[in-house]
Amino acid sequence: MPLPGLHEGNILWLDLEDAGFDSSMLALVEAESDEFESVLGCRVHVGSRRSDEEATWTVTPRSATDAPCLVWEPSTLTLTSHANGPNEVMSTMQLLHTVARQPHQPAVYRAPDSPSAAARLIHDEVLGTYPSFALRSIDRHQWVGRRLQEVPDTWAAFTPWAQEWVAELGDAHTAVIARDERGHNLPYVGTLTSDGVTLEAIPPTAPAWRLGVRPGWVVTVDRPERWLRTTGATPQQHARVAARRALAVPGEARTFEAHDPRTGRTASWVERPQAPALSDVLEVEPGPDGVIRLRLAAFLPEIGIEEAFDDLCRGARPTQLLELDLRGNTGGNLLLAMRLRDRFLRERTRIGSSAFSTGRGGLAAVRARWANPSARPCWPGRLRVPVDSMTYSAAEDFLLGLQGLDHVTVAGERTGGGSGRPRALPLGPGLTLRVSTAITYDRQGQAVEFHGVQPD
Repeated sequence: MPLPGLHEGNILWLDLEDAGFDSSMLALVEAESDEFESVLGCRVHVGSRRSDEEATWTVTPRSATDAPCLVWEPSTLTLTSHANGPNEVMSTMQLLHTVARQPHQPAVYRAPDSPSAAARLIHDEVLGTYPSFALRSIDRHQWVGRRLQEVPDTWAAFTPWAQEWVAELGDAHTAVIARDERGHNLPYVGTLTSDGVTLEAIPPTAPAWRLGVRPGWVVTVDRPERWLRTTGATPQQHARVAARRALAVPGEARTFEAHDPRTGRTASWVERPQAPALSDVLEVEPGPDGVIRLRLAAFLPEIGIEEAFDDLCRGARPTQLLELDLRGNTGGNLLLAMRLRDRFLRERTRIGSSAFSTGRGGLAAVRARWANPSARPCWPGRLRVPVDSMTYSAAEDFLLGLQGLDHVTVAGERTGGGSGRPRALPLGPGLTLRVSTAITYDRQGQAVEFHGVQPD
């Protein structure tokens, strides 16, 4: 159902001239126009409206005493972001689903002033936006239960209570994020149990490796049961996502202790996160058999990944095999993932489809998604992609449309199942609520969200 005053035949123009967006922000908005159309209920284009019969989304400065907000005016068919600067404009775009649910009042990008109001925000935004209750076989009324009658009185008690409540949805993209828990995610892969984090993979460049720590060692974690309760994730990745959260470094440094349960050996080391370089994220190993083995740890822009792929593809032969290892790749920049995916397409390809939340508790119609081969150098040979349950988010968007092509093989474990395009809203002191907005499907109509990508 469109906003009041709109109908399906309308066009709404995103007039972003005063938004201050750089090219990457503008590209992201244009790439996700399907989501805007699903919520608004009409066609969406970027540019200035041509007549008063058409709708427009404009940007105007806010006063210094007001918070960023999004306002719909049906009499003029105008949606207005009251915001100062590109980051605030993007924040108001997070409010679109809120406006869809309550179009007759401004949606304000401001944290609630009490735990009870924050609990009500979780209730309203999750029930209005979250797309996967049915997919996950969760009864929304049972999920709410008596929660609103049990809200803690203090923010300190509210934080774990809210995290545990939202974690019941089993979605790594839908969560209550605490600022003092956020930090640099280490390159280790492990599983969390009541004993700590049992390490499964350790890069040879990591401090722990240089001390002799190897797979099977257990890292000591304070209160592991809390991380397990407050982590939302699919069954295939829950223990690994909880381990990743438990090992994060929220400040400049963190000391870790680990032991080998097989030998009794112990080790202690300090992790000091640094901005990742290309060599930390991308490793290329030419094999003697002509196979090129490449490990891509994350889709991080502006560190040279695309230029490295240029060089790789220019020198490749049609008979070569590229093994692109995405195990442990938890995603990153969506646009970069899609641009790299296009390096492996041979023709215009229907890569799958998606359905976006309307903001009013339902899903809009499923929309086909298409992609074209990249204008930059493309890989001419075969592609093999090892994956595991920590391959998710933008990494699954990379896989979408490649699996099933004659020259592509996906191997390993089922992926994490997290392609939900989350929106983020302020929830309280140092707290953010993140809620998924979409379900992505492969070419056969199987949901990637929750189920993940099954290896060939």
